[in-house]
Amino acid sequence: MTVWLGSVICRTFHGLEASSQNLKWSLTLRRRCADALAFLEAAGLVVVSTNEPRVIKATDAGKTMLRRLIQKGGESGLLTKGLMRAHATAVSRGADLL
Repeated sequence: MTVWLGSVICRTFHGLEASSQNLKWSLTLRRRCADALAFLEAAGLVVVSTNEPRVIKATDAGKTMLRRLIQKGGESGLLTKGLMRAHATAVSRGADLL
């Protein structure tokens, strides 16, 4: 998951491509990713399966929130659209969630 997240972040924020390997394997990034996932799960926006392989899925509330953010014209909407585009690019290049 860390490699996928690092790949998505590097494709979203310009200037990080040069340090992508350091970012992908960063301990700080791993900790923040785990904290963010725990927050999203506690907020009821995602569900993490306990089966192998683990799968992260958006709940109905999470999908509703994403739709609202995308429809919003401000910075949060643009960021959400950019992250979704970077996610699609990362998946198409084989950097899927582990």
